[in-house]
Amino acid sequence: MAQLKFLPWLCCFLLGLGAISPVTAGPVPPRDPDSPYLLNRSSWQEITPSLDVEVRKAVRQGELDIAVVLLDKLPPGQTPEGLAGELYQGWQIGDLRDGRGVLYLYSQEDDRLVAAVSPEVEELFPNAFLRDSEELARGYLRSDHPHDFVSTLVTRLAARALDGDQPYQPIQPPSSQEMAGADTSPGQESASGSAETAPELKGDGTILDTQLAKISRFQEPSAEQLAQYSAGMTPEETYRNYLKSLKDGINYPYLDVLTEGSRYMRLEWPKSKGHYVDLYRKYQEAGEIDIQQQMDLAVVKHPIGGSYAPILMRQSRDGKWRIDVTKGWAYVTGADNPNLYTFLFTDHPWMFAYREVERKKSTPKLPDLTPADANLAEEIARLEAEIQRDPTAAHHYFRLGEIFYWDCYWISQAFEIIEKGLEHDPRNLNAHWLAVTARYRHPDHSGLGDLYEGILAVDPRNTRALWGYAWFAESVKKDPELAAELKKRWKKAK
Repeated sequence: MAQLKFLPWLCCFLLGLGAISPVTAGPVPPRDPDSPYLLNRSSWQEITPSLDVEVRKAVRQGELDIAVVLLDKLPPGQTPEGLAGELYQGWQIGDLRDGRGVLYLYSQEDDRLVAAVSPEVEELFPNAFLRDSEELARGYLRSDHPHDFVSTLVTRLAARALDGDQPYQPIQPPSSQEMAGADTSPGQESASGSAETAPELKGDGTILDTQLAKISRFQEPSAEQLAQYSAGMTPEETYRNYLKSLKDGINYPYLDVLTEGSRYMRLEWPKSKGHYVDLYRKYQEAGEIDIQQQMDLAVVKHPIGGSYAPILMRQSRDGKWRIDVTKGWAYVTGADNPNLYTFLFTDHPWMFAYREVERKKSTPKLPDLTPADANLAEEIARLEAEIQRDPTAAHHYFRLGEIFYWDCYWISQAFEIIEKGLEHDPRNLNAHWLAVTARYRHPDHSGLGDLYEGILAVDPRNTRALWGYAWFAESVKKDPELAAELKKRWKKAK
C-alpha cells in the first residue's frame, strides 16, 4: 500500500475564486477508463478539457500514472486523507505505469490538498518536494488561475521524474530576519534607485483599473529593500540586481529593475517567494552567461533549452536597462520535455543573440516593440476610452489586445478584447491568430472552435488552421468525425 503524504494546510481561504457551488454530489465513481487521469467535480468545470490534455502530457513525459481529483466538497463523513487512501487503492494507482503512481486530491470547500505516492517513487518525490509543489502552485489559486494550480503540480511531477537521478534540493525562501539584514551598501548592488510608484486607481471599472487593483495581493517591501533592485546603467548591473531580487524571494511587482509591462504581468500572475528563489537557483546552475547587446536591446544568454525563460532587456532614454519578463515568456514555449524551453517565435528583435536558431515568420505577426519609455497605463486608458467613444472601431480592440498579450502578459484579457474586435472585423486573420495563441497559452480552449472557423471562413485552404482545428477536434472536443474531415481537407490543401 502507498504511503500517504499529507500536505500542510497552507491557507484557510481562497482569494478571488468566488462562491463555490456544487457540480455533482454523491460517491466518487470508479476510475473512468476513457478519462483515467482526471476527475473534475469542482466548480472549475471550464478547465476540464485543457487540464485533461495537460495531465496526459505529464503522464507521458514522466512515465507516471497520475490521477488528479478535484472536488467542490468531500462526501459526507469523509476526510481528504481517508478519501485519497480509498481512491488510491480502488483505482490501483500505479498499475498503468509499472507501479509508478501519484494521486492528488483537492477539495475546494476545505481548501485541502493531499498526495498519495506509490512506494516505487517515494524517494523520487520526498515530502519536501510535495510541500514545495503545493507552495508554488497555490499562488495560482490566489490569482484566479485554477488550471495553473493543477498544471504546476503535475508538470513538476514530470520534470522531477525526468531529472530523478539528482537529489532533490528543497526551496528555502529567505527568512524575515535574513531579509531585514539584507545588504544595502552601494558598493555591492546599486542602491541609487527608488521604488516604482503604483499607478493611481480611479475606481472606474475599466480593465486597467481592475488589473491595477490587484496590487492589494502583495505586501510592499521597505524603500531600503526596494533600492537594491534598481535598474542599472549597464546590462550587467541590471542582471545582478535582478538576480538579487530573485535570491531574496521578492515577488512585489513594482521593482525598478523590471519594465512597466513586466510589473503588470506580476499583478496578474503573482508567484510565491519560493518560485523566485527556485528561479534564482536555476539561473545559477545554468553556468557561464554571455551578455550580448545591440543598440538599446540586450540578452543575458544562457544555454538554449534550459528550464527558464530567456532574460531580455531594454534600455530607456535615461540610459537605464530593465528586464522585459513579458517578452521572455511570450516568445517561448515549453518543449515536450518540461525541463526545457524553446522559442515559439523566432523573428523577434532579440534574435541577434541567437544566430544558431533558424528564423521563421511568426503567426501571428509580431507587432513592433512598444517604445521603452511609453506609458503603458496611459496608452491602455486611451484605447479603452476610444472603444467607449466608438465601439465599432475594431483596430482599437486589436491594438489593446496586442498590448495586453505582448507587453503585459494579460492573456485572458487579450483574447477577450480581440474577440470583441472580431465581431466588427471578422476578416482580420492576424487578430484571429493572436486570439488562438492566447487561448492556447492561458489555456482556455472554449473559444478555439469559433476562431478556427473564422479563419477558415476567410481562407478555407489555410493548412495551419485546418491542422490546428483537427487537433482541437480530436484531443479537446473529442469529435473524431470532425477531426477526420478536417484532416482530409488539410491533405487536399497541402
